Amino acid sequence: MERREVHHRVPPRAVPLPRTADHVVAVLRSCREAGIPVTARGDGTPPTRCAGSA
Repeated sequence: MERREVHHRVPPRAVPLPRTADHVVAVLRSCREAGIPVTARGDGTPPTRCAGSA
């Protein structure tokens, strides 16, 4: 079976930039209540550059 990868680039409708854990909770709660899907993203660095690696 051939593997096809399909990437649909759709710009996000919103990009919250939380500064505290409370802000993260508030954003996620609001999204859940409104039925808005959330895709979490880290800081954008590859996994090989995580803390503890050289």
